Amino acid sequence: MNRRDFLIHGALAATGLVLGGSLLGCARKAVSRPGTPESSLPEGAATGGKVGANRFDPSLAGEVTLALAEKASPADLTRTAINRYGGISTWVKPGDRVVIKPNLAYATQPPQAATVHPQVLAAVLALCNEARAKEILVVEHPLNTAEAAFGVSGAKEVCQAAGVRLVDLSKAAMYEEVDFPAGKSLKQDQIARDVLECDAYINLAIAKVHGASRATLGIKNQMGAVWNRQRYHSFGVTRDGADNLSQNIADLALALRPTLTVIDATRALMTNGPQGPGRVEEPHTVVVSADPVAADAYACRFLGLEPSEVVHLRLAAEYGLGEMGVESFKVTAA
Repeated sequence: MNRRDFLIHGALAATGLVLGGSLLGCARKAVSRPGTPESSLPEGAATGGKVGANRFDPSLAGEVTLALAEKASPADLTRTAINRYGGISTWVKPGDRVVIKPNLAYATQPPQAATVHPQVLAAVLALCNEARAKEILVVEHPLNTAEAAFGVSGAKEVCQAAGVRLVDLSKAAMYEEVDFPAGKSLKQDQIARDVLECDAYINLAIAKVHGASRATLGIKNQMGAVWNRQRYHSFGVTRDGADNLSQNIADLALALRPTLTVIDATRALMTNGPQGPGRVEEPHTVVVSADPVAADAYACRFLGLEPSEVVHLRLAAEYGLGEMGVESFKVTAA
């Protein structure tokens, strides 16, 4: 089987569903549905600054903090973990416009563990289709050229096979400047309009180390939805030992709160992140949570890190954006 057939048939057939033309191409469309009311957010959660109309309601998971699946194919892990976390219908409703933001920043192949596995992406697309989403859009602002990053990672072939549009967020006109004054350093930014104008926003991250921020997981993955990520390394103030990058990542987390965070830990890049090449381990795990801090905190174990070592994660927890105390998590794994 050649590489193209492996990526398409291996990824999609493994989900138990071959996708066809029933998924719509996803030209951007504004939505009128409001975001989740602040009154429905967990007690103590910081509410000032959230932007976008996407559904954000961790209480839909009940008492479960997160779900995970282990030791299966990437597609089966993804499907199982989401099913254990209430099932896709809890998070994606019929008629929804769904935006998926995977980490596809680099032109690297799946074994290098710098980008989301194509089978994980394919499984998420399949589940959203089963939930009868009206539109599904996959978006990324890659650091390498989109042609190279999307092609080499396998994402382009998976999206084409699914009938889903894969969008390169490389034009300034695709962004809208929004305010989130609750930020300590970053109080406004240009954020991709597609992310702002969706019903369900799925943050699809990969577990890997990062030379500047210690870890790239879900919260940092959102930098791929802003126009000028380079200024995050130099702009703004510091506090409590945080560098500019960590503080700005935490401030962005105030504004962008995913409906669901899915972390691909089928492989983990342990050295020379975020691009590699480096040492790769294979935890064979997928983690799912509506709490972006909890998802990242739990996934730190796959990188040999304590959550407290990732400064932007600690700052996000201080903001009240989620829970970082892994020992108190209620985890569904079977």
